[in-house]
Amino acid sequence: MKRLMILILFFFTIYCSGAQRAASNEHSVYKTPIKGFTQFDIYKSSETELETLLGYDESLGYKVCDGKIGGEEKVENQIEITLNSENENKLGVSLPSVFKAELENKNISAINLKLINPAEIRLLNPRPSYEAFNNKDMMQKECIGSVLRVDRIDMDIVTKEGIKVSGEAVVKKYEVGGDVSFSNDSNSAYFAKNAYIGYKKVTDRIDNLAPIVFDYQILHLEKGSKKWKLLQDKDTIQSGDYIKIRMKSNYPVYVYLLNIDGQNNVFALHPDPKNNFKNPLIENKWVEFPGDTKGFEVDNTKGLEELQFYVFRSDSKSLNDLVEKVQLGKIKARSEYDKQEVVHKTKGIGKVAQTKVSSGTTAGNTDLPINEIRGLASDYKQSIIYNHQ
Repeated sequence: MKRLMILILFFFTIYCSGAQRAASNEHSVYKTPIKGFTQFDIYKSSETELETLLGYDESLGYKVCDGKIGGEEKVENQIEITLNSENENKLGVSLPSVFKAELENKNISAINLKLINPAEIRLLNPRPSYEAFNNKDMMQKECIGSVLRVDRIDMDIVTKEGIKVSGEAVVKKYEVGGDVSFSNDSNSAYFAKNAYIGYKKVTDRIDNLAPIVFDYQILHLEKGSKKWKLLQDKDTIQSGDYIKIRMKSNYPVYVYLLNIDGQNNVFALHPDPKNNFKNPLIENKWVEFPGDTKGFEVDNTKGLEELQFYVFRSDSKSLNDLVEKVQLGKIKARSEYDKQEVVHKTKGIGKVAQTKVSSGTTAGNTDLPINEIRGLASDYKQSIIYNHQ
């Protein structure tokens, strides 16, 4: 009996927990659901980051969705699962042959699992990842959209005589050592804490998910005027005019703004600690840059100027480093700026659609159109050239 109990505990240590150890690299899954969640083959320990589960495909081999991780939503107080010779196969639990035989021979009548405080954690607003956008096969996959987390997985064993063995008796009597812990407050033996035990997939295929939409306006206020108008490519501005930039995205993108004046000097506008907004953008919220009512005053350096903004799906170390070098004066001239890898390798935006913006969402004029970029498949650079007279 003692040998049998050690086999039982060895199995559950592997099956239920990664018991306070790192998660397994195995990727096969049990198809039996628990409250609608498909079980992981080996329950993921607290050492497993949510970022390595949410957004991945079923094999956990590919990150196919991006999104924001939401808070926990309680499923119920406790979920109980009983394994016995009658339901073992139905539950989809693949037991070692010796243990399965013992169950069938009624030497052990049942094993009870208690999942304490189960809660669902969701991936909010899932969208195709950068990698998926550039891989047709990945775009056909489905991603994990939520996981079921439990505070603790308790267990007890019912002998053929109907005697329940639990808590400290399991730990001491069967000499299982560090594979099982004992909880004084609940007199229970447990195999894992803060474990992720199952998942649900996003119902839509990746290529059906909502695309990333980035809206922007570059607004121009002529000197002495009170009415903003849209600044378009190759428009003319004059010293003393003002420029304002407005942006919104349905995804928390990272935006980097740089300006090249008529003498080919480079200036970094964002990110900057003095600005009224920071990366990443808050989803579905217009931001104005700069935040004051007038905007940037056009200086006296005349010639063709270029405003460049980079829209990235994640924080870019290369662009942060570039912005810092420009702000510190280590890169001043366009000739040096254009040599930077991130500058000449970042793609330009192709088709840009213009649509009407809803009332009250523009600065000083409700009739100005917006530039809308849909379905960002990768990191992009957009620029506008204007003539400073």
